[in-house]
Amino acid sequence: MRKIIAILLALLIVVPAYGYEVFTDETDYTLEEFEYVLTNLREGLSPYAWTILETGKYYGINPLYLLAKFGLESGWGTSTYFKEKNNIGGWRQYDGSFRSFDSVEECIWFIAEGLLEYNNPDSWKYTGSKLEDVAYRYCQDENYVEILTGIMDELQEEINTYRTNRRHLV
Repeated sequence: MRKIIAILLALLIVVPAYGYEVFTDETDYTLEEFEYVLTNLREGLSPYAWTILETGKYYGINPLYLLAKFGLESGWGTSTYFKEKNNIGGWRQYDGSFRSFDSVEECIWFIAEGLLEYNNPDSWKYTGSKLEDVAYRYCQDENYVEILTGIMDELQEEINTYRTNRRHLV
């Protein structure tokens, strides 16, 4: 019995814990938490913490997903298309060129609204609301879900640390 438990525990450690909901109205993230996780290596997105958080809440998209997605796709604000075109998500036009936006905030709202198609059961893009379901149509890179899940896990762990530290201060 101990051997079975040890094997199951090992599998839990090795196998990524997918299952993040992309589309959800249930979020309790705060601006302070997002600002906290955007310090140091992620500071390129720090000015947009509020917009990412509020856009997610407005459209019913998990703000942690948006933060991880925008971080990955913009190199945490270091990509050329982010710097030159205000394009936080690397969205392209039909001719393959990167789309330009007047501001990063405009791009965040544009992409979030565009993601709603992945949550519309009448759309060909719809496959479900979990990360792996959305990624099935959104990104064909076989490692996308694993990479994004890893980023979300890391961000969530840092937010949990922030929350724990705040409780000890009160």
